[in-house]
Amino acid sequence: MSITERITQLCDRLSGRRSCGFAELFDGQRTRFDLIITFLALLEMTKLKMTRLYQADTLAEIFVELASSTEEPTEDAKES
Repeated sequence: MSITERITQLCDRLSGRRSCGFAELFDGQRTRFDLIITFLALLEMTKLKMTRLYQADTLAEIFVELASSTEEPTEDAKES
């Protein structure tokens, strides 16, 4: 699985939802490789402003939401 494929999966999972817990996005990941690809995809999505991350307090849960102007991954994401 490539980072671009995982970005597409994450976009599908986040679409239609206001937000999602950071840890929820790692549910069902079976291998270390899957966890790393998911994390790198989230980092890339945030860098490209496809997602927003927020946290209420220092030790509170991190939430991820899809940015409102998100479409398919850009060419920058496809090169990763």
